[in-house]
Amino acid sequence: MRNCRYSRRSAKLQENINPMTAPPSDGQNNSTESNLQGHNSPNRMHFGWRTLKPWEAYVFALVVTAITLVLRLEFDDVLGGHPTLVIFTIPVMLSAYAGGLRAGLLATATSCLASGYYLLPPLHSFAVALPGDHWLQFSFALAGVLISVMNEALHRARRLADQISKQHVQAQKDLAKVETLQSAIFHSAHFWIIATDEKGVIQIFNPVAERKLGYAAAEVVNKTTPAILHERQEVIERAAALSLEYGVAVSADFEALAFRAARGIEDMYEVTKVRKDVGSFPALLSITALRDERQSIIGYLLIGIDDTARKQAEAQLQQANAKLKAWAQALNSFAIVEETDPQGRITYANDPFCSISKYSREEVIGRDHRDILISRTHPREFWKKMWVTISHGEIWRGEIKNHAKDGTVYWVDTVIVPLLGRDEKPETYLAIGFAITERKLAEEEWKRAEKEIQFLNTALEQRVLERTKQLKAANGELEAFSYSVSHDLRAPLRHVSGFVELLQREAGASLSEKSLRYLSTISQSAHRMGELIDDLLTFSRIGKSDLQKTEVSLAALVQDVMGDFQSATKERNIIWDIHPLPHVRADPALMRQVMVNLMSNAVKFTSARANAKIEIGSSSSPAGDTVIFIRDNGAGFDPLYAGKLFGVFQRLHSREEFEGTGIGLANIQRIIHRHGGRVWAEGVVDGGATFSFSIPNQPTET
Repeated sequence: MRNCRYSRRSAKLQENINPMTAPPSDGQNNSTESNLQGHNSPNRMHFGWRTLKPWEAYVFALVVTAITLVLRLEFDDVLGGHPTLVIFTIPVMLSAYAGGLRAGLLATATSCLASGYYLLPPLHSFAVALPGDHWLQFSFALAGVLISVMNEALHRARRLADQISKQHVQAQKDLAKVETLQSAIFHSAHFWIIATDEKGVIQIFNPVAERKLGYAAAEVVNKTTPAILHERQEVIERAAALSLEYGVAVSADFEALAFRAARGIEDMYEVTKVRKDVGSFPALLSITALRDERQSIIGYLLIGIDDTARKQAEAQLQQANAKLKAWAQALNSFAIVEETDPQGRITYANDPFCSISKYSREEVIGRDHRDILISRTHPREFWKKMWVTISHGEIWRGEIKNHAKDGTVYWVDTVIVPLLGRDEKPETYLAIGFAITERKLAEEEWKRAEKEIQFLNTALEQRVLERTKQLKAANGELEAFSYSVSHDLRAPLRHVSGFVELLQREAGASLSEKSLRYLSTISQSAHRMGELIDDLLTFSRIGKSDLQKTEVSLAALVQDVMGDFQSATKERNIIWDIHPLPHVRADPALMRQVMVNLMSNAVKFTSARANAKIEIGSSSSPAGDTVIFIRDNGAGFDPLYAGKLFGVFQRLHSREEFEGTGIGLANIQRIIHRHGGRVWAEGVVDGGATFSFSIPNQPTET
């Protein structure tokens, strides 16, 4: 009967709790397993490899208890209806293991309630009728409490182990950091480390010491003391000084180095280190005694750094200070120097300042600059602009007119330099000036002289205008006279030449050789007179005609002129060296006349040379003008008379040597001057000559 009762009750319970006890899917199981991974934390409970939050542990306890109840009811017939509670120890153990004490107690309580309601009579009631069942529930509850307490202790032990493990890992990290720091210090590239035992024998010799001192560690460790790394004379002098200071004998070895450190005195001093390769360098050395827990010396630590850079910097600073001192002395010897604070109170004034202002240094130090030096000769805007400039940290320069103590006026060309502080605001104003009183007085005199000169210039200009009019009139009359004379002379010359030719034809056979020579001389003289008249007319026309400037190719012009000489020079051996020639802006006809005259002169004055050479080229002057030169290896001339070459009728050679009228070079000079250029000549007697002229690149007309 009992079996049937329990079977019916089991079937009924199964219908009521099926929705609650459906087994989770595979995905839910995997999710649960993944959520159970992790470590303990103050707000979480440990479940195997997973740390659960408190609410997750409570839900887990309820779910496991429900599953156990369902399984117990499913197998009620197999168990024969006996209300066994042993199976509920499983959810209690799992809950306590996963969530600790509270989850285990929750699973124990829910198991007792579920068994009392579903398994123990009376059914469907939380009351328990049989005394045996009471003892069964009590035993189960006691076992659940013990299991929960044991698992809580296990949780605490596990958390403590995790904490200890983390502390151990952190300690290992700190130790590794310290070891890294120690290694970095030991291998530092900036200072060397040498450690000795209590007797001074080297035990540690870091890599920097090896590089700086030239010794390998194996050469010095356990073999020698640091005294060999010091300049011997310095060690001897240090030992003598320590012996005198402390009244005890100090040996000139390692004892001299470690004497103060052994007595607990901080010891840092400058030394000269000696390298293995005999070189040496200045160093800064610190020696410290190393002691054990009983304060007994177990060794010494020497830390040094190369002091070469600092020594060099000190030397450079001393040199710079010496230069600044020399500059200051030089400046004070002739410049007016004044220094003020930001409020304008004078803090320094040199001797030239006192000399020019007629104030003593005691009278100006501490007083406002404006009370002493600012005169009424400058407008207020002048001083305002100056103070605005220097108060913004900018340099001001200007000329200041002041009154000395005795009322005399003086001028100073002044530069005011603001010296800025860390806040970029002026801390001091330094004024450096130079007395310019004499110059300003001279300028005033010059202004008065300028006014007088302007008056004289005005009068002179008026006189020049009058003289120019007179000169133009005279030039016009002179040109008219030259033109008239040249034309009036032509008629007698033609008569002379004509009658000479008639006389030669009609009476030539009856005349003697001497008479014929006379007639030839008269004819040649008349011909030369005609050439002179033509050249004079040309010279006159050059000054009157207007320039017709165009682009002229000098290369083409030279080739054209050379064609004029082919018939006259075909029987001569002339070497023409023509360099590339530029284009110039000039009057083509006048420029051709220049080249004809210069090239014909070169041909004429090389007539005595078996191998004549004429060179034509160009260059640029420092002013950028185009320079053309014609050089020959002919008769040349004395350079002392080069200035006479370009005058009218000026000749350096006799007519018997070289024919000519003496006007050609004068024409050249006049043409080149009208183009805004100049002409000059260089030569050596019997060594050739070079004639040059310049043509401006900018259009110029005269």
